Amino acid sequence: MVKQERALRTRSALLQAAAEAFDEQGYDGASFTQMCKRVGISMGALTYHFSTKDDLVAAIQEQGRETTRAVVERTVSAAAPPLRTAVDLTLAVTDLLSADAAVRATARLSRERPALEPAWQSLWASPLRDLIHRAEGRGLRPGTDPDTVATLAVHLVTGAEAGIRHARQTQGLQTPRATRELARIWQLILRGAATGPGAESAAVPCPDPAPSAGRDERPPDGVENTP
Repeated sequence: MVKQERALRTRSALLQAAAEAFDEQGYDGASFTQMCKRVGISMGALTYHFSTKDDLVAAIQEQGRETTRAVVERTVSAAAPPLRTAVDLTLAVTDLLSADAAVRATARLSRERPALEPAWQSLWASPLRDLIHRAEGRGLRPGTDPDTVATLAVHLVTGAEAGIRHARQTQGLQTPRATRELARIWQLILRGAATGPGAESAAVPCPDPAPSAGRDERPPDGVENTP
């Protein structure tokens, strides 16, 4: 039992180290040697759990996808107007990118190795587009093209990811305040795109994650928490 628990701890530490390596260096740049040094184990111990780099990638992808699916399902199931839920979803995914190395690694690996299915972006972008199309006539200003708004929303999350990566590269392990910045951007956008009972022009929801080092704990001035 003790040996099994130790093996599980080693595997968990390896997955975390691998996620950080793939996030920072990509598929080609990450190496087993780097991961062994991060965890402080031998190459034999690593290959006992994952014999090839692709085996490790598959495990990281599974973890990152499961985490993303859980956040998407929880956000989409909330009893809120579709436009507000769409905004919530972009903020939740951005918060996830800020906090979770496995999710960032999964996002990067999906771009570098497009044959890996399903693509990480599809896990949240498809529900996001559906929500925005449902908001037509239920929050979007008349004449606003939902396809254009959906494309904008996807670009916002993609841009937030790029900002997160840049901040981590230039500021070390400091987590950027990407979710708060995105909430402010949505406030500005929705003043011109939304109207009526389903509009979020007055208050853009901002996730209130559990306090942790380097992460935002409250929304900016003028941004209300999701009830």
